[in-house]
Amino acid sequence: MIRKKLAVSMLAVTCSFGIATGITTTYASASNAVSPTQTTENQNMTVQGVALQVIDSKTGSLLNERQWGYYGSPTGSIIICEGSPDFGAVVGKYYNNAGIINMTQGSNNGVNYVKVWVDSSKQQYSASSTIPGYTFSSDYLEDL
Repeated sequence: MIRKKLAVSMLAVTCSFGIATGITTTYASASNAVSPTQTTENQNMTVQGVALQVIDSKTGSLLNERQWGYYGSPTGSIIICEGSPDFGAVVGKYYNNAGIINMTQGSNNGVNYVKVWVDSSKQQYSASSTIPGYTFSSDYLEDL
């Protein structure tokens, strides 16, 4: 069963993610979710939280200065991007499953977050609020 709740734009989230007790971190390999050759046509991407850190897997360099959006679909597609396309803003720089190497997941005060390692050579860019084959929604899918 998929339950929906209203999510806040990642740009509006002003939480502090310092050291806190009770945060559980899990490790997930995004590369197992969807093959890069699979079609992404009509993928409904819903906001899952924020990407606090986007890290180049080869150099260890931090690639984001601000929080990025973390979006997922029931079929396992993942997109992290610097914009808020679920609110009509420009997508900007983004990575999909093909560029995501690994991620750690956690939650703090009800806000889900990820730390993501990427293949920086697979960075893509969209100057609009859309990406061909994907739609973005601010409805949060709890059961992903």
